Amino acid sequence: MKRAGSIGMGLLAAALVATSALAPTAGAAGPRVTETVTQLAPGLTYTKITDPSGPFLVHVLTVDPSQPVTLDPHVPTRLPVSMRTSDQAAARGAVAAVNGDFAGGLGQPAQAFAEDGKLRQTGLSMLGGSFAISRDELHEYIGPTTTTVDAIDVTKGSSFAIDRWNSDPAKAGEIAAFTKWGGALQRPPTDTCSARLLPVGKLTWTSGQMGLARDYQVESMTCRWDRSQVMNAVVLEAKRGSLTAGTIQKMAAGDVVTVTWSHGWPGVMDSIGGHPVIVNDGLNTAPNDNSYFCSRNPRTGIAYTADGKVLLVVVDGRSTRSVGMRLREFGNYLIGLGAVYAINEDGGGSSTMWIKGLGVVNHPTDSTGERPVRNTLLVLPGPDAGEPLPRGAYRSAPTPTVDAATAWRLEMTDPGSTGGLADALVNGYLGRTGPLPASYVRIARAFRTSLPR
Repeated sequence: MKRAGSIGMGLLAAALVATSALAPTAGAAGPRVTETVTQLAPGLTYTKITDPSGPFLVHVLTVDPSQPVTLDPHVPTRLPVSMRTSDQAAARGAVAAVNGDFAGGLGQPAQAFAEDGKLRQTGLSMLGGSFAISRDELHEYIGPTTTTVDAIDVTKGSSFAIDRWNSDPAKAGEIAAFTKWGGALQRPPTDTCSARLLPVGKLTWTSGQMGLARDYQVESMTCRWDRSQVMNAVVLEAKRGSLTAGTIQKMAAGDVVTVTWSHGWPGVMDSIGGHPVIVNDGLNTAPNDNSYFCSRNPRTGIAYTADGKVLLVVVDGRSTRSVGMRLREFGNYLIGLGAVYAINEDGGGSSTMWIKGLGVVNHPTDSTGERPVRNTLLVLPGPDAGEPLPRGAYRSAPTPTVDAATAWRLEMTDPGSTGGLADALVNGYLGRTGPLPASYVRIARAFRTSLPR
């Protein structure tokens, strides 16, 4: 079990630093790999690897979840806010952090995201995946994610599926949910019938801890749009005149509705997305093609080893000291570090690793400096109580040094970030995905337009 503990301000002063030189292959002559290992805290080390064969400069955080450190996905306040990885980490009192998932078509994280038991969004329908860790920190998961959200109108005795959660309005025959976290990006449209639900119960596990449930009470039902209705509530909506709108219209003030969500993995309260899964059961599953996205770029990845260690890895790129890695190359490198499962995170200029007391230890490639991002994976100093932060906890957080519009433009034109991902998806380099959101088609077109001629 995880032991309680804390990391004090003397973190780096107490760090144990060891340096070794490793040959790139057994018996091979030539430049040697150098590896510097810094013990940051019990259960947390930082390894800096210099490999002349690329050349590559690789940064690795190794986390032992059985020790008093905790992994916690994080998003800043509500959409479309973005903040630098370093600012998000400092605001939460983290000891280390890396950037997270790519951006969706409107600027939200691309894939499903959950934090402290709260489902933030179900994400876009693409061939992405998620990293999750169980509440007791004993089990890690990486793989494709099918997030299910179901509801029971306890008062009426009826049940129905919620098809989207802060992930675009409902299509015909669907029911979508919106919360204040969706902010200005995700709001119910005007041509819907909607029910406003207020929480009346605490989070509880479903059978076998396969999901989380919470009771809500219907405050009102309307087929008129009220911009204020999302605040501090869950709003269920369906297209006016559809069969699913009939489900909404049957709700009455005072009805109790139980909402459950699950990623299909037991004990999970937190998850962060990525794309694609590049190591599956010890095998490299990264695509091997000549797309911009799969070519050499700065990379960020999350992996876990056979003995339960979690690896947070950032590879520098686009410089003479480190050229970046092809996606397939990155998969092989993670396997060499011991990964049995791994997922690729937002890369290019978004790739960032921050350590308390050291700052940003890699070399972000944007000319404007560290890029604001929409989500991060934090390493917290001690156990996570699994509760939301107190109201107003983010108000004193630093603001980004680069405005959101600039960060969005940089992501859209970056082959290792969202622009390159959209281009690879639209052109089929990452396999068949089914219909893509129109926003991703527009991003891919803009990315191609931005390329040098």
